[in-house]
Amino acid sequence: MGKVYGFIYITTNLINGKQYIGKRVLDDNGIWKDYLGSGVALNNAINKYGKENFHRNIVSLAHSDDELCCLEKEFIKNHNAVESKDYYNIAYGGKGGTTRKGMKNSEETRRKISENHADFTGENHPRWNRVDYACDYCGNVFKLEYWKSKRGNNYCCDECLKKGKSISLSKSNKGRKLSEEHIRQMSESRKGVYCGLKGEEHSNSKAVYLYKNNFELAKRFGSQRECCEWFVEQRLSNKPECLKPVIKRNIDKNKLYKDYYFYSHEITEENIEACKNFKPKKIDRNLPTGLNHPTAKIVVATYPSGEETCPMTQHDMSKLLNTSSHTIKKYAEIGEIINSHHSKTKHLNGIKIRFLD
Repeated sequence: MGKVYGFIYITTNLINGKQYIGKRVLDDNGIWKDYLGSGVALNNAINKYGKENFHRNIVSLAHSDDELCCLEKEFIKNHNAVESKDYYNIAYGGKGGTTRKGMKNSEETRRKISENHADFTGENHPRWNRVDYACDYCGNVFKLEYWKSKRGNNYCCDECLKKGKSISLSKSNKGRKLSEEHIRQMSESRKGVYCGLKGEEHSNSKAVYLYKNNFELAKRFGSQRECCEWFVEQRLSNKPECLKPVIKRNIDKNKLYKDYYFYSHEITEENIEACKNFKPKKIDRNLPTGLNHPTAKIVVATYPSGEETCPMTQHDMSKLLNTSSHTIKKYAEIGEIINSHHSKTKHLNGIKIRFLD
């Protein structure tokens, strides 16, 4: 018998009992001592479970390359390793045993490959290479592929991308001076497109239907601005700027303002019925105020002379001591004699403020 050329081994997964049959040629570097196998499915399993959970057992020796290939084929065939779900083998061995060119996998082999790769998706994949990265706009931390993080301008969502790009563009154009030729070309391109659009011609205009208190249509306006100007012409308002918030607040709310209703559409029977049944909220003028209010916080101030003020609310105390309610609350919670170096509260030094239990 000559020198040993290689050996046949069986590698076993100590967790689920699956095995792999393979061959290995002896080398002078001693790498064969820790060798577990080179099968694709086996290596995926080693990455998943860890190398320490696999054990190799040498089952046969060979003295030539041809003998080694024949032994591998024989062992794989005898154990039905390719078709069995208890093995990681997906090829029949021999020379170039891992080559699948021109061969078609059986349904069982496809199923085995699918099962072996089931847990290697997304973040479980051994080559998953993502890092925590902060969004350039909102600062939220999110997962980003490492190679993308080196490109700059990384955003966690489309909204941040849109806003971030807008800010970057405005910063890049800040202080930029345009030539007279550039300004002239911009002016020519915008003539009749962006300038002079008012009322219904403007893309953002909102129509206003003005109805009298008897639900008769008084006038239709192409925009809220036109409605405001009409009120000024009729001497029902002083400035159009003052009326615009009123229209926004009362439009489509079935509320009467100076004998008129505001709507964004033609009035319907439901609107008329709602207007007739509308009852404004009554303000209860008999609610307790001051010291009688159920949530009022009562404080007392003691002057350096020892004289105390009568119990009063934080608001009243702030008026008495010429300071803010926040300052009164702050020193009342501390409950100690005030010793402030601030110019606005320096006049309170020596006074002690406390809550009245």
